[in-house]
Amino acid sequence: MAHAFVIGDVMVEAEEFSEKIALGTVGRFIHELDRSSKPEATIKFRRGTVKAIDLLGPRQRVTPAFQPVGLGNPLSVEILAVYTGDVPRRWFGFTKPDLLVTSAVKTLTYLDAAPRAIHQLISAVDNRRHVQTSALNEGSPIVYYTPSLVNEHLTVTLQLIADTFDKTTFSRLENLLKAAGSVPLFVPAQSYLLVGSYAAAIFGKLGQILFESPPFLHDDIHLPFNTPGIPVAVARNIVVYDYKDRTEFENDCTVRLIQSADASKTRVALVNRQTGKEYNGAAPYAILSLDGRSRQDLNDFTPRFASAALLERFLGAPDTGGQAVQTLQSAMQLYNDFVYHQRAQSIKRQLADLDTNASDYVEQKEALETLLSAYVRNIHQALFKVDLTDDKKD
Repeated sequence: MAHAFVIGDVMVEAEEFSEKIALGTVGRFIHELDRSSKPEATIKFRRGTVKAIDLLGPRQRVTPAFQPVGLGNPLSVEILAVYTGDVPRRWFGFTKPDLLVTSAVKTLTYLDAAPRAIHQLISAVDNRRHVQTSALNEGSPIVYYTPSLVNEHLTVTLQLIADTFDKTTFSRLENLLKAAGSVPLFVPAQSYLLVGSYAAAIFGKLGQILFESPPFLHDDIHLPFNTPGIPVAVARNIVVYDYKDRTEFENDCTVRLIQSADASKTRVALVNRQTGKEYNGAAPYAILSLDGRSRQDLNDFTPRFASAALLERFLGAPDTGGQAVQTLQSAMQLYNDFVYHQRAQSIKRQLADLDTNASDYVEQKEALETLLSAYVRNIHQALFKVDLTDDKKD
């Protein structure tokens, strides 16, 4: 599978971007830019020429379309659009399959398989259909959100799965997606679905589809934020597609906002950069947004996401009433706050122990203060809040 970064108005394949990083082209470009301070400088990629201001992200824009991302900043990953292309058919093509849109997010320190999120379920999906998020549809477009990023590397996995559900399974999953509200329905283990404080046993063919059916679109997107020698991930749109379909998007594609004929609706889609004509071919794709703006309505996403991951280790017999799961989830959220509290206290001790005469004292202090602030912003319960004004040794 594959994906491309939308840099300015040019789609740059992640593979080509990585090659230019490995060859030092991007590093030399950034170094020269820092020395010359010329945001009009350009770097050439296979599909077009990119300006420095677009490559390095919104921190240099006068009116940014995105907010900067990085350690200590909010971070959201959101699905803007899904285009089905020609959906794989089963049963000799007589039955239109249902479509599942799923994702998973993993940090370097989480060794187990990440909990999978179910974003949308579309019944009897048509070929070449645009699946847009809507207040009228069940499901959530949010893949990941944190009010303050503390992880130096994230891996985001997106999948489109086509299969056929029985009516009962479809209806039950649809109801769970309605209950999930603004956050996705999580699959923390092969036996359960988690929505809010309720756990339901995976039913019917859903479990088989989730864990056995091959996706017809799959990609792993690596987002580095503090890896030496590797440029950090920058706020922008990311287009996910299958590697074998690369030639489908050679025709100068970019991401733009499309209006309906009566201008009553808008949606995000791939279009030809020169003609503005929308792509309507056989290849599926998805468009993700990577952004750093604060989103107050998603403040409960992080503890619920953490709970989904941690509950995987504790779920036992089916809990039809949801009481045991609610208790465990509350405990996991408190544990999450406790961990961030301990890390914040450790950073405070490191700050207190810094050698003020060291040549890199200012840089060390700024880095530690950024991390300390990030940890504190991830603490939800007042019991575990850390006083940022007290720099004395504990």
